[in-house]
Amino acid sequence: MTEDLWDRTILSLTTDGDGWPVAATSTAAGRVVVDAPRPWRPVDLECSARELEVTAEHPDGARMRIRYTIEETWDIHITVRATGDRAISVPGPRWRFLTDIPVHAWPAGADGVVATAARQGGQMEWKQLAGDSRMGDDGVLPLGRMLALGPGESLASSWRGHEAACPVQLLHDLPDWLPGELIVDEGDEIWCDTPDAGLMLDGAETDGQVLTGRAGLHELEVRQARGTTRPAVGWAPSLASVRRIRGEEIMGSLDVRRADGARLWILARAAEAADVDRVALEMVDESLENLLSRPGAGLFTVLTALTRSSTTADMDIWNLALEALAVLDDARPGTLMAHALAASLARISGGPEPAPVDLTADAEDPLVRAERGMLLDPGPRPDPDSLSALWLLGGVLPSPAPGPLLDGHGRHPALRTAQTVALTSMWPEWWDVSADWGVDAATLRQRAVRRLLAQDHLDDEALALLMW
Repeated sequence: MTEDLWDRTILSLTTDGDGWPVAATSTAAGRVVVDAPRPWRPVDLECSARELEVTAEHPDGARMRIRYTIEETWDIHITVRATGDRAISVPGPRWRFLTDIPVHAWPAGADGVVATAARQGGQMEWKQLAGDSRMGDDGVLPLGRMLALGPGESLASSWRGHEAACPVQLLHDLPDWLPGELIVDEGDEIWCDTPDAGLMLDGAETDGQVLTGRAGLHELEVRQARGTTRPAVGWAPSLASVRRIRGEEIMGSLDVRRADGARLWILARAAEAADVDRVALEMVDESLENLLSRPGAGLFTVLTALTRSSTTADMDIWNLALEALAVLDDARPGTLMAHALAASLARISGGPEPAPVDLTADAEDPLVRAERGMLLDPGPRPDPDSLSALWLLGGVLPSPAPGPLLDGHGRHPALRTAQTVALTSMWPEWWDVSADWGVDAATLRQRAVRRLLAQDHLDDEALALLMW
């Protein structure tokens, strides 16, 4: 770099409700806080020219020091030391990100990478230099959830951050041996090029470097001299198999008086693909009559009604679907896509067209803004909101279980990822992002689909979004 990161940084400090400092900068890092759960409490704060140091104490006899240094890089160094004469177990520090833009995190034991993004573009990336990191419920755990310390013993974690101009640069700090895809289709192999390391899959030693496994997420341990790296790997069942299994479950338990739109959408898709008996479509049609007779039909009720009535030429259901479509919340993702579907089906069938959607109000949700950018007037290059949607797919860094994204509330919801998958199905084919992202938009989207399907449980609304 020709100039320090510090020279381009505006740093301001506030404290949270427990007295921990929150570092806010003008970089893509946004607001960052390293703290620890109670009964840890901060007791001292020192701030010099380019350095901030926090000291915290635990009543069982431990001291923690957290040092932020901003020069050419933004470094975070954490030490925890037992100060008493007995062995103790204390909660470890946590690294949280108070941002509206989810953070990509890959904390994997001896290796780790964390990347933040700014709305105006650009990323900040931290590479782990020392420590034993894990993913927590509300942030990265640089030393794990609980720390066992003997008298006088200490543990340390260090991270070094630098700015990145585009997402593909985030890949440079990943281990060379890391497979290009950590979650693959069921039946495929994962090649782990680690000839000098010991490998364990789900706690059992594995011979060779070619990994296979059953559907789901699994912990891989790569044991090397510098420590053990624990990347999650996984095998995703096909969407068709998940659709068939869930379709059969829904068909066997469906009460047409109490059905919801997501289950009807899944069941209709399963019947149309011959995964279940086509008598299921009669159940769907009967359920739609009940749902549309009441106010407040949701997105998937409307979508199912539109597609079914265009097939059956049932104009009563079609008109009820258009009425429900007209009152869907246009500030939520998917509404504009539903209008586009209705207009397309109307042109094919010659039936009544949907009323124009009111887009005069600004959208607060970035996914809604991206939806408008892709559908209404896509330019020659992707707009910033559409690029933000790619970031929300969570496919830039490898995928730990159950997902790589964290925000100010903790783990990014799977439903939000599924909404992004549905939205990016409309990605214009001329928007080529492979130079900046390392892969094309379709690959990023498919990574998100596999990650969702590999989870132990995926709720019906998220699964329905994958079937859009």
